[in-house]
Amino acid sequence: MTTWTGARTEATGGTAARAPAVLLTVAVLPLEEPDPAEAPLTPAELLRARAFAIPAVQRRFVASRQAARRFVAALAGVDPAVAAADYQCPQCRAASTQSHGIPRYLVHGKPVPFQVSFSRCGPWLLAGASATGPVGVDLADVTGFGDPRLDAVIATEAEQAQYDAVGPAERAVRQARLWTRKEAVLKASGDGLRIAPHLVDVGVELTADSTVAAGPSGGRMSVMDLDTRMLSPGLFAAAAVPAAGEVRVEYRSRA
Repeated sequence: MTTWTGARTEATGGTAARAPAVLLTVAVLPLEEPDPAEAPLTPAELLRARAFAIPAVQRRFVASRQAARRFVAALAGVDPAVAAADYQCPQCRAASTQSHGIPRYLVHGKPVPFQVSFSRCGPWLLAGASATGPVGVDLADVTGFGDPRLDAVIATEAEQAQYDAVGPAERAVRQARLWTRKEAVLKASGDGLRIAPHLVDVGVELTADSTVAAGPSGGRMSVMDLDTRMLSPGLFAAAAVPAAGEVRVEYRSRA
């Protein structure tokens, strides 16, 4: 089902008699040059930006963090200047000194009432948010896929068996879809790539109510492909949230 209420909304999964619907808000934001008029990023973010040796990469990183902050601020209904990133790395275990790991945001020093996930690919930033629990999103360009050697990295044996006989172009498409789904699932579970993607089975064919097991706890995730028709050809995106009932995806054209 698809409805239009200012932003475009799609519903996936069955009727949510067993659990309230999950509203997942996503936006794909174009990355241009950093805006010097915006409030500075956090010291941790600026330190990470300076670690990139190539100036163009530094600028793209800063632009992506500015876009992420604007996305969060728009959802929180505040000025971006009062929103600050507070990333948490489960391995580093350090607070307020990290610019990597699980993204969190503070407004006036207090956590925002929703969780977020981001994925940067070329000149685009995919942003996702959910007020009902963890969320993971991922965006990838098909041109980075197609090598048969990636199958062992990305796909389970069952997934590989479903496309062993396909040609190079279709192999690249299926690898890109599998990769974005698995990245989204592992971001939502909090495991990231500490869990090898080939250990998570998301299936080549995805149905409206697909759920997959993820992480060492065996918890289940609802995983879905996102609509990327408004973007450059060859981009694939996916999102994942803890399995519940219906998942409603609201597409925003801008933060």
